[in-house]
Amino acid sequence: MLQGYKVTDATRTKTCGIACSTLKELKAKACLKFNVKNADEYYFSLLDGTIVDSEDYFSSLPPQILLIFSKPTDNVLMGADIIYNAFKAVNIEFLRTGQMVKGFFDENVKEKVRILANYLLKSGDAEDNTLKSSRKDDPKWFEGLETNYTSKEAFLRRRCKDRISGYFYKAKSDLLKSQTNLTEKKLTEILLNRLKGQLRKCDFNGGYFDRKDNACLCDESGFFKCSGAWNKEKCLYLKSRRHIINPYASREERIVFSTWNLDHRIEKSRTIIPSIEKAVKSVAKDGSCHDLNYDLIFSLLFTSENLRLVHIVCHDKGAHSTATLEPEKFLLKRCNGIKKDKG
Repeated sequence: MLQGYKVTDATRTKTCGIACSTLKELKAKACLKFNVKNADEYYFSLLDGTIVDSEDYFSSLPPQILLIFSKPTDNVLMGADIIYNAFKAVNIEFLRTGQMVKGFFDENVKEKVRILANYLLKSGDAEDNTLKSSRKDDPKWFEGLETNYTSKEAFLRRRCKDRISGYFYKAKSDLLKSQTNLTEKKLTEILLNRLKGQLRKCDFNGGYFDRKDNACLCDESGFFKCSGAWNKEKCLYLKSRRHIINPYASREERIVFSTWNLDHRIEKSRTIIPSIEKAVKSVAKDGSCHDLNYDLIFSLLFTSENLRLVHIVCHDKGAHSTATLEPEKFLLKRCNGIKKDKG
């Protein structure tokens, strides 16, 4: 059935109405409207940056929605940019007022986070305190934080530890809540104790956010880059520098960075936890033939082997359908008392 959609280009200088029944048909007609010959280089996105890359997702969109037709290298003028420019033309200061700020963030959070990010990128007239570390040298950065934090690195390390710790306690709750078999419960408790001990040894991987740590996910000055959606090789917005941030630079960037996510490519709740439960049942059933692959479980739950640091726009909360895991991967085969990989 034909439905109408509005399609615009990266610069938002031209908008066309197109009637179609499939995403493929829409692309073909958009190429004609915008005189595009290399169709494979173009894609559709929503105003918040969400990429429309499948027929299933396209069919869920309402008619007359505005779609942006562009290339990954285009500097796309999103809705947030237009709103930002309007705010700036009137008075950017009102963004800082109490009730207005509260109301401003009540809806369309993704869109409005981008407004803040753009504001940060465009306000280059402030003193550059990026490389300063202590509360004494950059007191404004620490406004609103507990007084026990004396360095930027210590605060961001703590924030990362809190996230990883949250993953552990959520996994613990999920694994223990439905168990009635005593053997399986004991095996799970052993697993959890092993995982917690390993987390303590690596300081809950807090170094991922600490620019002075060898394990940090940023460069030496503190710039973090979005890794892109779970099913992409890289972030599509890096070339336009949209999904790059340095929380060490200012208080505002520190606050915006809190909206970035450590996203499990192979999902924790939908895939990893159910696979662990099946592996535990298998070990409980076959006795001494197998043991749990503690290192792999730890890696997938708590390390950058499976965690991707992503901008809120690239954080897909839908099912990561092709990032699968066989429960057998969590098993190690025993042979004469020596553990061997089942594979």
